[in-house]
This record gives sequence, C-alpha cells and structure tokens, in this order.
Amino acid sequence: MKYKLKFEMVGGKYIDPKGLFFTAILPSSITFYQLHQIIMLVTNYDDYHLWVFEFEKDYEIMLNAYYEESIKYYIPDGLNHLDAETTPIKDLFDKYKKALYTYDFGDNNEFIIKLQKTPTKNIPYGVIKYNGPFPPDDIGGIGGYSRYLDYLEKGEDALEDELMFVEHFESVINQEFNLEKVNKLINLIIS
Repeated sequence: MKYKLKFEMVGGKYIDPKGLFFTAILPSSITFYQLHQIIMLVTNYDDYHLWVFEFEKDYEIMLNAYYEESIKYYIPDGLNHLDAETTPIKDLFDKYKKALYTYDFGDNNEFIIKLQKTPTKNIPYGVIKYNGPFPPDDIGGIGGYSRYLDYLEKGEDALEDELMFVEHFESVINQEFNLEKVNKLINLIIS
C-alpha cells in the first residue's frame, strides 16, 4: 500500500508565506528509521542530532541506541517507546494519521507529518511537491534562519558578527534541490 505524506515545517510560514514543506509518495511498509532518512535527504540535514516521532501522547519512536543518551535531557512521561528500525510506519499512521517529528532538540526543527488521501493511481515513489529550502543544521531553527535572512537583507549595513553568521551558512543554504536525484536516493532507501 502507498501513503501520500505531507511534511510541513512548524513555523515555516515565517520564512515563506506558503510554508516550508514537501509531499512524498512512500510505501506504508517502510520503517520509521527509513522515514527519518528520507526527511534528512529532502531537508539536507546532516543527521548528527537526536530525533523523535511522536503520536499524540501515546507513542514515541526513535532509535534504541539514542535512548540512553537522550534520557539525560528528555524524559517524557507516559509515552510508549518503539524502535524506529523495526516499527513500520503503517502501525501508527493507519490509526493516528498525523505525527510530530522533531530533529535536533536544541534547534527544534519540527515537522507535522500528515497522512493525506491514499493515491489510487500508479504514482512512483518519491517527492511529488517541494517548497524549500529548509533551515540548515545548527542555524537555530526557524528563528535563526529568519535572523540569517534579516542579516542578509542588511547587506553592507550588517554588523561584523551578523556578517560572520551569514558567511557561515551561505554555502549550505544555497545548495540546489534536485528532485530527480532525491527521488533516486529515496528509492534506494526504501528498497
């Protein structure tokens, strides 16, 4: 069975009036770890921070290897913990239809993932809609990205530390999104 999932970045409308999002057609049998890898690929994050999927106040999904490290900082009460490497996404999306995904508990890059109407046509797997770019790793999430855009707009009037901030993230932010390449890599992840 195929899912049509929309990944919308929380606060993305501060950057773009349409928001920052992507929509993808994916098999319902993939694991949450594979879904995480797809999010990393599309958003261009480097995948070196902790992350979690949450379904209401019932379930939390992350890699078991992350539990020990993350428990020092983040101990939610009453959530059932599931292993991302072994739990298929259909186990929870069939019931809940929506999840909160957080990447990097410092920057709090949050995405609302919604199950949309299941495609009836034979649409290939991959991203079918994209509106980005997404804030890069370690810029400070939506707030930091917004500051970056403000500093960029100041141009020569920006302060020295503002110019350094802009320079630091310039190369990462300006990477072009290549739909064909991304979809080829998605198909490698899900195979």
